[in-house]
Amino acid sequence: MMGVPTDDARGLEQRAEEVRRWSELFTKIQRGEASEEEIHRYYDYLRAVSEDFIALAGAMLTKHSERLPDQERGLLALSVELHQARLKAIPRQVDEALARKRLQDQRREEWRRNNKMN
Repeated sequence: MMGVPTDDARGLEQRAEEVRRWSELFTKIQRGEASEEEIHRYYDYLRAVSEDFIALAGAMLTKHSERLPDQERGLLALSVELHQARLKAIPRQVDEALARKRLQDQRREEWRRNNKMN
């Protein structure tokens, strides 16, 4: 789980590598260069991360709320709200990413057609 603190050097290195891979995929998605499978894989990953954060924060609030300082309780509650908002936004983001991909595919095909004719 990405949100669990660690001092393990290897674990931190693996997390950094994972962040780099997902960041590269996000860049491909933004450019309209990712496949549909990559788009769905990326947003499935975001969904899983948010669900994990919600579960972790919810468990902390349920089990330890009375022992947590107000500020920490508030931060956990805010984390839950933000991840719930992310989950609500994912279907729209998938649709937008797929639209960018289709547009990029159309532009690529038009370019190929125009360059074949010349």
